[in-house]
Amino acid sequence: MISIVFLFIAAIFVVLLYRAIRTGEILARGWGFETRVYSRDGEPIRFWVTFVSYAMCALVSALAAVLLL
Repeated sequence: MISIVFLFIAAIFVVLLYRAIRTGEILARGWGFETRVYSRDGEPIRFWVTFVSYAMCALVSALAAVLLL
């Protein structure tokens, strides 16, 4: 049961990464309900830091889902 939760979390991060690659903008979550959008051209450092952190979260969540099966 818990592996399905981790798989769902990984899927959410993969969707966010796919949208970032396709559009060139990534949606970053802040504290509470605050959201920010970073552009690859306008703010490249923040974009790539967020992109790499989302990729690491997707990888760790997918690995946890596989190991908990």
